[in-house]
Amino acid sequence: MDHDWKADLIAELAERQNEDGSWSNDNARWFENDKNLATAFALMSLSYCK
Repeated sequence: MDHDWKADLIAELAERQNEDGSWSNDNARWFENDKNLATAFALMSLSYCK
């Protein structure tokens, strides 16, 4: 059975998206608290879900 990882990724990112449309969190370890960087990574991830 195939797993629909694209749908899972889209749903997870949609759930974690900030009110202003960006992504970020409180973890500064990998600069995940930087909205510009985290949003760029999220959008790159979504681009693989076409």
